[in-house]
Order: sequence, then structure tokens, then C-alpha cells
Amino acid sequence: MKSRVSLLVASCLLASLPGLLPSTARARPPVTASVHVGSLGIGPEVDVRIPGSNFGVRGSFNTFNFGVSDIYHQTVGIRALNRTQDVNMSYDGNIKTLNGALTGDWYPWKTGFRISAGVVISTNRLSASGSPSGSVSYLSGSSIHTLSDGQIGSVSARGRYHPVNPLFAIGFSSRLFSQLYLSGDLGVMYQGKAQIGVHSNGYVSELAPFQKAVDKARSKALDGMNKLPVYPVVMIGLGWRF
Repeated sequence: MKSRVSLLVASCLLASLPGLLPSTARARPPVTASVHVGSLGIGPEVDVRIPGSNFGVRGSFNTFNFGVSDIYHQTVGIRALNRTQDVNMSYDGNIKTLNGALTGDWYPWKTGFRISAGVVISTNRLSASGSPSGSVSYLSGSSIHTLSDGQIGSVSARGRYHPVNPLFAIGFSSRLFSQLYLSGDLGVMYQGKAQIGVHSNGYVSELAPFQKAVDKARSKALDGMNKLPVYPVVMIGLGWRF
């Protein structure tokens, strides 16, 4: 008889246990997996809402790669054989973004609207390469020698920003139908001042007119990159909530 009573009491306690626990302990956090595209690139995002609260956390990874031909052009005057010989310098560019972001979200009204702050680990870079086109003739001893395009040399450059950047944004997450959600963010990422490293070889690294032209191109590129210490963040995505 005692064992039956004990079994009955234990069964009642087990049955009532879910009701005794807080709702946050019983609830499974909503998780949304989505694909986002925008100014940080394209890539996946995972969004986790904390049950029973106004907060959530997100992690994302985005990348983008884009190349442009003839982004900058220079004419370099080389003085030889008692005359100035013009050599054209053309630069091709490439922009590559690689960002990993972790953000905390606050939903002030427990709706889809959110205010976000976080950090972006970034290896974004702007690279460029240039080579002269044309030829340069010069006197060596009693002979005249001519240097063609590939013999003159080349130059390459790579610019980058700070690798760890704070992010602030406002955004939304709204259900379209069933478990399909549309989300977006509008904000800024502070990336600080840019740095540019330059490497040249051949006569481009030896002759003063070429070095002057390379320094001018580097200065122009650095000025352009430093006009954007605060990078605009515009992202939109489509995801499925589990």
C-alpha cells in the first residue's frame, strides 16, 4: 500500500513539474537561420532570441569580391637622350571584404524592431597593381637601349583598415508567412584610419620619376580611403525560424 501511495505522489509531482518551472526554463529559444546581402557582403546569419526577454544575439559571416580595371591613370615623364619620354601607368583594383560580426539586440517593445550593438572582425582590403605601358630609350656607352613594358617594372599596393570595429544599427525582423522571416539592418561601422603598403620592382623602384608617381598614387588612394572612417551598414536578409 505504501509503495502504491509513494508511486502515486511521485507521478503527481512529475506531472506538475512543468507547471512549477518558469516559462523561460520551458521555452526553447527561437532560432532563425538566414542569408543576408548588403554593404558588408553576402553570407549566413544565425539569430537567437532569449525567451521571456527583450534581448537576442546574432552571429554572421559576410564576404564580397569585386575587381575593376584601369581605376587610376598616370603619365610619367622620363628624361633620356636629351628629351622627355612619356610612359603611361595604369592601375587595376580589387576590393575584397571578409567580415565576421557578433551583435547583441534589444527589442524595446518586444516586436520585430530592434536596436543593435556589436563588434565586427574584418579583413577588408583594397588592392591595386600597376605597370607602365610604352617604352623608354636610353644611352648606355655608345649604344641606345630600349626598355619595353615588361622590362620597366611594376608596382602593387594593398590598403586595409583596423581589424576590430564597433557596430551600431537599428533593424527589424518580421514574419512573412509560416516560419519565413524578412529582416534588415541600417547602421554604421567605425573602421578608423586606413593604411597602405606599396611594393615596386624594376626601374619603377629605381627611377625618381616613377617613385614620385607611385607616391602620388598612394597618397591619392589613402585620402580616398580615409574619407570613409565610418562605413555604412545596409543589410537585408531572408531566413527560416526553427
